[in-house]
Amino acid sequence: MRVGFIYFHALGDNVMMFDALLALKKIYDCELIVFGNALFAHLLEYCDFVDEVVDIRNDIQAHLDVIDGYHLDYVVLPKCKREYLIPLKRSNVGCIIAPLKLSNILTPRCKTPSILSFLRHRAMSMREKALWLCRVINPKKFDTQIGCVDWQEAQIRTSPAHQTRTTEFLNKHIAPRSMCQSHLIFVCPFNVSASHTLSVLGFLKLIEAIGQIKNCIPFVVTYPQVHQHFVASVEEFERKGGNLQSLIVYQNNDDVLNLIECVARSQCLIAPSTGPIHIASNLSIPTIGLFAQDHLREWATKDRRYVILPKPLASMTSEEECAIIEQTLEVFEGLLHSGGIGGF
Repeated sequence: MRVGFIYFHALGDNVMMFDALLALKKIYDCELIVFGNALFAHLLEYCDFVDEVVDIRNDIQAHLDVIDGYHLDYVVLPKCKREYLIPLKRSNVGCIIAPLKLSNILTPRCKTPSILSFLRHRAMSMREKALWLCRVINPKKFDTQIGCVDWQEAQIRTSPAHQTRTTEFLNKHIAPRSMCQSHLIFVCPFNVSASHTLSVLGFLKLIEAIGQIKNCIPFVVTYPQVHQHFVASVEEFERKGGNLQSLIVYQNNDDVLNLIECVARSQCLIAPSTGPIHIASNLSIPTIGLFAQDHLREWATKDRRYVILPKPLASMTSEEECAIIEQTLEVFEGLLHSGGIGGF
């Protein structure tokens, strides 16, 4: 059996598909081809549960001949827009598995989860919905074998070069501190699309407070588009009396696998609803999500530990932001004292 999986989205979206890909491979023992974007291809570069990744550059129509060349028995389409489905209806794919929508139910060669599961489907996270689509291929076999899947195998993998680079960097910056057991706390002040987050100043206050907790080392990974501005913000914060001496900043290039390896070395990650928190969730790193209420279902992390941001940053007062920082610190210290955070 040959199965295609079509998905080409942002970092967090792509990461949340890893469990579904592993389930397809382990349960159906299929030949699995992912049709994605360059980012998804790079994320899957060192994973062994996918047979091939094809970069279709976010365009199914322009690559329909490529898809047809694989003579697929099934295509799983977790996000099903009209412009995705129309060309696939002209393809030679045996069966298109798509989310539970009336238009999909009425489309020839398109299978969806049972309409009886509508309410259950609506309550699922993005990760759970993708798994539910995989079940459509053979519900009985899926239900029998899903409990045998080792989800640790779905973790994103990096190369020895990425691992060595990260080890050398952290050893250089942590060893001189002479801590018997350091807790590396990854804080992500950056996001592309989340309206509910903290200001840069708010994150620096949070980082300062974490750095004052015994054996806790705040850790930020920058990338080219934000590095200069973040470093300038740190310098300005310290000029005004702030103390960020314990902060470690890793200046990344555009290689997302360096980011992943840095997350993997952390003992906890604090971030808004953005890519790094879903990387941490995939890697079973404890997370604290700074989330809007309406992100809790679709973008759920595996440990579902959140601080709810009631307003977008644009309408948040400084007093409200300070209250969120205090709440985040309470959640973090509770996790630390319960033994939920390991050591470096």
